[in-house]
Amino acid sequence: MKLFLSTLMASIAFTQARNLQVGSDLETRWALENPFTQYVAAENKFTMTYDEASSLNTAGNLKAAFFDGNCQDPVADGDGLIPTQFKLIENMGITAVGGTALPVPIMNTAADAKPVLEFEVDTLTLANTPEIYEVVDQGLIDDVDKPYNADDMGKGVMTMCARFSLGYSTGSAYQEVNFIESVITIKYDLTAGFSVDAFAVEAKDKDAATAAKDSYTVIAYLCDAGTISTDPVPDGAGGGLTLTGVPAKITAFAPVDGLPNPAGSAFAQGSLVTVCVTPDALTIADGIVMGAISDFTWVRDTTTQPAVETNTVTGAFEAASNGLSALSCVPQSVYCSFASILFADFYLAAGTVAGNGNANMEFKNTARRLKGGVEGERRQLQEAAAASPFDVAVGVTELDDGPGALKTAGGASMGFTALASAVALVSAALLA
Repeated sequence: MKLFLSTLMASIAFTQARNLQVGSDLETRWALENPFTQYVAAENKFTMTYDEASSLNTAGNLKAAFFDGNCQDPVADGDGLIPTQFKLIENMGITAVGGTALPVPIMNTAADAKPVLEFEVDTLTLANTPEIYEVVDQGLIDDVDKPYNADDMGKGVMTMCARFSLGYSTGSAYQEVNFIESVITIKYDLTAGFSVDAFAVEAKDKDAATAAKDSYTVIAYLCDAGTISTDPVPDGAGGGLTLTGVPAKITAFAPVDGLPNPAGSAFAQGSLVTVCVTPDALTIADGIVMGAISDFTWVRDTTTQPAVETNTVTGAFEAASNGLSALSCVPQSVYCSFASILFADFYLAAGTVAGNGNANMEFKNTARRLKGGVEGERRQLQEAAAASPFDVAVGVTELDDGPGALKTAGGASMGFTALASAVALVSAALLA
């Protein structure tokens, strides 16, 4: 009898241990934790690896969906209002890597058979989706339902949610068993050279991961603003970029008065100096265009001459009030330009005149009308304009005994049309 009882107890203990083991296997099979997230800024690519998921999963039981920051099941806000669900479908800004369709999770055998969700972000499309993109103003900072503080003022923010699921069956018969939602936030620091200063990924009520994004930049060069070309223009680092639909860099010059210019690649007194400013090719590829030239000043030794400045009454960016410059800059254009007649003091000796300023950029508006933050049927980013610095340098000849080819007429203001019409009469080139 004792032997029988011992055997029975041992059998019960074995059965219980086996059931516990089976339960543990089931729990492991369907477990999910926060993914390890990588972000390749140059490609706008996210890779989310679910390291805690079991290798028992197969590609057939993985599923992904994308929503706005409220995720699949929006939660009521402080006023008891439940936001409308907004789901990102094809052609809405989330794509598989190298493709156009929505991404599909895979089992990455090279990473110990862990589920991987990899996708690219189309910044231009998402910037034109008001459910995803907004520019932080004081109203949003004061909104207790928004996660913004004073440091976010003026930033452009994209917020979306990636829902990764484990389930069984396929198609319409797919049954979700477990899921994890990761809220992805990309912040564009539009007040500091238009760099994407960070992105964040967080699961609801879980930890966040962050990384940095490359800065957006503009390039400035001497140009003939009336001649559109696809010739390469300098990127400021000795290389060349081909930008479609922008004026070409001036690489040759014509004499001011029909006589050869003895200085070769230098400007003579009275010359019209025209500068073009455009985002570089990588920035344009992200859907960024010009917003405005906010300021520019010519400098030589202790002599300075503003060319673009802010109107102290209206706050608008305008050609300097000295009447020696003209500005042509239409928001949403691929380039802006300005032209200047320099003070005679800049020509007291042959040498170089430099200049520096800032240009504002914004996302290109591809929609006829957007809700929220819209004025004049285009997205307004003026509160969050990019202060992206640029500079140029030009060679000048020594002042001679006579006046230059163009006169400033005692400081009288000259319109941009009059200045631009004189471009064919002047000598222009960058000093190597």
